[in-house]
Amino acid sequence: VHGVKFSPSGNLLAWVAHDSSVNLVNSANLEKVHTVLTSNLPYMCLLWLSETSFVAAGHNMSPDLFYGSDSGIVFGAKLDVKKEKASSGNMSAMVDSKNLTYRERLKLKGPPLKQPMLTASLKYVS
Repeated sequence: VHGVKFSPSGNLLAWVAHDSSVNLVNSANLEKVHTVLTSNLPYMCLLWLSETSFVAAGHNMSPDLFYGSDSGIVFGAKLDVKKEKASSGNMSAMVDSKNLTYRERLKLKGPPLKQPMLTASLKYVS
């Protein structure tokens, strides 16, 4: 067992375990333990948001919302879902230059520097 919390009223007790399960029991009568086995990595902690909802988080690096009552546990939603970046019509300079053909690159570079002129320039620098 990694995390244990009572609901705000104290009527429900929820806990998460190393087997990636989320468990819930009515603390007044302890009649039935409700268990949901998830395919996620183990949860480490949980936090009640209201009398009927709580969040569990752990090694999956994404908190999950659950709804709990005397009748059982229901998975609600993943709370930290990455949104895909909307592509703008503009291409970056790097992507744009990679897509240029060889001829287009030559046009952009301008005329080549002549060798004698380059040699003479280097003599004055050194």
